Amino acid sequence: MVLHCLQNDVAGGASQYVDVAQVVVLGAIDLGLSASLAAFITALQPIMTGVLSSRLTGERVALREWAGLGLGLAAVAIVIGDGIALGGSVIAYDLPFLAVISITVASLIDRSATVEGMNSAPLLLVTFWHGVASLAVLAPMAIGLEGLQAEWNANLVFAVVWLARVISLAAYGLMFVLLRRLSAPRVASLTYLSPPVTMVMAWMLFGETLTLAGLVGLGIAAASVGLTLTPRRPDDAGTNARSRAREPIPAE
Repeated sequence: MVLHCLQNDVAGGASQYVDVAQVVVLGAIDLGLSASLAAFITALQPIMTGVLSSRLTGERVALREWAGLGLGLAAVAIVIGDGIALGGSVIAYDLPFLAVISITVASLIDRSATVEGMNSAPLLLVTFWHGVASLAVLAPMAIGLEGLQAEWNANLVFAVVWLARVISLAAYGLMFVLLRRLSAPRVASLTYLSPPVTMVMAWMLFGETLTLAGLVGLGIAAASVGLTLTPRRPDDAGTNARSRAREPIPAE
């Protein structure tokens, strides 16, 4: 019973940090921060995850993985470079860094529980606690700051459905699945695919022009993720001895 409660606490706690990250980025853009600059700041998250991973989960980041993380950050800078513009209040600049901290803490909490053998809760249950955590965090803000007022139209309905189903359920659900199989920095490296994939989606859906810099950034981002996700060589195993010692023992 105690272990079951701990598992639920891990799921709910990680989900709260994930929801904070999503909300504060949207809030920063609403306060005047350019979407490109917000995207670049949040792209620092894999770097922070790599820095903290060894201390919090016992999983060290190999040199090859560090190279992939650095290359990915460069790819994001190439894709959004011309779109970065200064503007907005001071708090608008602080919020994306809060998002970076939140999503980093969420992934490391979940991964640490997996390494310690405490994260065997069903993924549907994790998703349920994700929704409960969302309600606990966002409902007071929606009531206190906005009075639950909204101008309902087709665009708003589409945005709500997209955020609820694709972002909250599908994307973050897949994140928790991957965190049970891969180290947190390797999962975080997938963040680098977001700007170039968004660029391609904008080209397909809205007819936006694909630039040479964007295509180069897409190639570099793909290479960086491939470099980070490449299975470790046998000679890298010694750098991760601590994490292997803490891997959960499968139940017979």
